[in-house]
Amino acid sequence: MSLVSKWTELRASDTFRCNKRCSKSYAMLHDLGPLDPNDVHCWFFDMDGFDVGRLRNLLAPDEQERAARFVFEQDRARYRIGRGLLRLLIGAYLGQAPGSLRFDYCPAGKPMLAHPLHFNLAHSHGAGLIAVTRAGQVGVDLERVRPIDDIDAVVANHFAEEERAEFAALHPDLQLRGFYAGWTRKEAILKVTGDGLATRSLQSFALQLAPEERNPLLLRYDDHPSPNALWTIVDISSSSELTAAVALSGNDLKIRVRDFSANLADTWLLNRDKIDLSVRPSLCART
Repeated sequence: MSLVSKWTELRASDTFRCNKRCSKSYAMLHDLGPLDPNDVHCWFFDMDGFDVGRLRNLLAPDEQERAARFVFEQDRARYRIGRGLLRLLIGAYLGQAPGSLRFDYCPAGKPMLAHPLHFNLAHSHGAGLIAVTRAGQVGVDLERVRPIDDIDAVVANHFAEEERAEFAALHPDLQLRGFYAGWTRKEAILKVTGDGLATRSLQSFALQLAPEERNPLLLRYDDHPSPNALWTIVDISSSSELTAAVALSGNDLKIRVRDFSANLADTWLLNRDKIDLSVRPSLCART
């Protein structure tokens, strides 16, 4: 069976098609097939268990310097793991050595390549998410769900008027999930556009908060007459403890979700000169 069919899969206008997990064997890595134009691959990972020493060796000097600036060792380790896994994964898609990748950065700090392969990384309290696609710019965010003191004040200070009204209408048992659903969706939008909180207020656009909605609508974005046509937002939350969203330009997207385990990373580290996830050279000409 092709590994593609074993991914958890959904479309931007559909629900999950398959709930099976993938094999971690090296032999099956070559069964992934090409990253087709409308494919979006989303990789979840838990930072516990990864070999930070081996992953840090993949980082560029500027990444090493940034890691060293973190005050706490846990933050240094998590940054190194996240960037090491990003390099390992992107290198596999491009058929390049992870350490050879040279990132450019937008003003808000989002890493990019001079390449028609788009990606984004997010992490929160040890959980991580990487999205890879050729469909266009992509942004992801995830949060571990945990209690928030004075959640009403946080919503009042950071959410748009339409979102505040929807939040107030949610059943109290759903308000915490609704908050995190809205927050991750809004952060994903900021990341797909390359904006940061310093340049765009969270109140300058509005979207649906309903936590059960897989395809939330973008209700308002500045004065755009059709805001929902700007980007596709998909909720890819994987459990009651973790909320996640991906935002992309384009539509009719096929999103596949899987785990990036420590065992899989170790396999790729051992075989990284052989692994190619089928983004073919003809599709990867520099722009």
